[in-house]
Order: sequence, then C-alpha cells, then structure tokens
Amino acid sequence: MASAFHVPPSEDAVSRWTLAGAGSALSDAHCHVQALSAAAWAQRRQALLAAGVCRMLCCGTGPDDWDAVARRAAGAGPPFVVPAYGVHPWTVRDGACGWEEALRNRLAANPSAWIGECGLDETAHAEPGAAAAAARDAVLALHLRLAAELGRPLVLHAAGPGAAARLLQTLRPWRAAHPGHPGGIIHGLVTSPELARAFRALGFRVGVGAAILDPRRRPRLARMLAGFSPADLCPESDAAGERLPEIFAALRCLVR
Repeated sequence: MASAFHVPPSEDAVSRWTLAGAGSALSDAHCHVQALSAAAWAQRRQALLAAGVCRMLCCGTGPDDWDAVARRAAGAGPPFVVPAYGVHPWTVRDGACGWEEALRNRLAANPSAWIGECGLDETAHAEPGAAAAAARDAVLALHLRLAAELGRPLVLHAAGPGAAARLLQTLRPWRAAHPGHPGGIIHGLVTSPELARAFRALGFRVGVGAAILDPRRRPRLARMLAGFSPADLCPESDAAGERLPEIFAALRCLVR
C-alpha cells in the first residue's frame, strides 16, 4: 500500500552530488556543520562561498542533533544545506529506542531530506559485543524500510574489517525488492575494488574524503577506484568543508 508520505524516487537526487554532477561548483556530499556554533557557521560559510562551494549534505547522527541539522538547512543559501536524518552506528546502544516516529516526521516535513548517516561499524568507536552488533543491524533495517517507503536516498556508513561486506549482503536483497529506489552514497568507503564495484552496481555512489589526500592511503584508494568515472564518486569533507577544494582537485586528477 502506498504511503501518504511517499516521494517519487529521483536518480538526480544522487547524481547532483557526484564529481560530474557538481560542474564547475563544489558540492560537499557529507558534512557535519550542525556541530558548529552559529558564529562559527557564519564564518565558515563565508570561506565556503569564497571557495566555490554551492551545496552541502549535512548528515545527522541521532535525535540529539536533528534540530541542529534542521537549523542549518533552514538558512538561506548559498551554500545550500540539504539535511539527512538518521542514527549513526556509533550512537546505537540497544536498537530502536522510540525515535522511529520522530525520524519519519522529520522526513515527511522535508521532501528533499535524505536518510542517514546510518549503517554498520566494526571499529573501536562502536559498542562491542554481539548484542550491540545485532542492535546496529536492526537499526539499519529500520532505515532501509523508511528509505524504501519514502523513496529517499541513503547515506550509508561501513567501517571496520567486515562492515562493507556485511552491508553489501544486506543491500543486495533490499535492492532486488526495491529496484526503483534512487540509491545513495556509501560514505568514506575504503574496501576492495570488487566490493566497491558491487556497491556501484547496486546504484550507490562512493563517497571519497580526506583519505585521498593522505600519501599512505591514496594508493589503496586509487586501486579501489580504478575504472570508476566522475559520475560514480562523491567528494565529501566529513567535517565543515575545510578541505573540500583539495579533495575535489585530487579526485579530478585521479579520475578523468
């Protein structure tokens, strides 16, 4: 049955954040400018404008920062801030905790809002233990249900030794059940070339951040991105846009 909140999926909602879709302007496909004070944001905004940044995808991490995300998105642009609302795997402790309806209402109130940052994490930042891992799986499933129901793109996190492979295993049947969904962005992906290509085959772009500027990490990213086009990659600062021009330049040199 169709949802009252349903928004028709649009491939363009994702492609505009890619290296190809940005054109001569800069788009930050993953930032957390909600963490800045009003004064710091005003100062940062001027620097972003001077650098040519036209839009930013501001990713929430949980109910505690959704209001701050909404405030940044409500400000007059440019750079225009698009909100994403979700529960980051680092903040998951015991599964869904009564925020599901609040998340649905946030998304219903803004048809351009994405879902995220959400996903899987197997690093030291995440709560240890099998119960916590199961809770993260349940929270991810909730986000995927909402994304399918509302037709919203996703910002997906996959960090740690096996997180990317497990996320891919989750997405394959989900994508098969929802072939018209616009997909989204796998944030900060660092994995094998085979897994990276598999995500792209499912309709997800790859987010690339400051790791591309690290001489020690750049060779692995170059191998992972071999054969990718500018339309496959989304530059992201994962902060407040400070290094976005450098990230764009490095990616443009790497992928032509």
